[in-house]
Amino acid sequence: MVAEKFLIAIVLTISASSTHAEESKHAEEVPDSYSLEAPAYYYNKAIETCPTTVRGYNVACLKKLLGKADRDLDAVYKGRFSYLPSSEFDGLKAAQQAWALSREKNCSWLDKGRKTDIYYLCMLEGSINRNYWLLRNIGD
Repeated sequence: MVAEKFLIAIVLTISASSTHAEESKHAEEVPDSYSLEAPAYYYNKAIETCPTTVRGYNVACLKKLLGKADRDLDAVYKGRFSYLPSSEFDGLKAAQQAWALSREKNCSWLDKGRKTDIYYLCMLEGSINRNYWLLRNIGD
């Protein structure tokens, strides 16, 4: 009788463990904000919210996402100054301006200046990547 109860307990434990393992496989892992995987994860999560058509993503939705991403980026950028000596402020400002100009030129070229979904996807990806780059490389 004790052996049967012990065997039942083992079977229940194994069953519970395999159920937990299956749930873990399906649970989405959110990367740490400082990981190299974070930008791609958050970019993909963002664009999943926009409807698509045969012509691509909804531009109005992408514009909204870009606006939010740029506001988030601006907050992170401004917050990085608290980690730098004042002698490095001009360097960060110049680097940020150069990055913004480069992003605009790259995305405009890619889209041939039409500002379709390709342009906004490119701009969004750039903003999210820059946000996490600043987080990983300046401060904290």
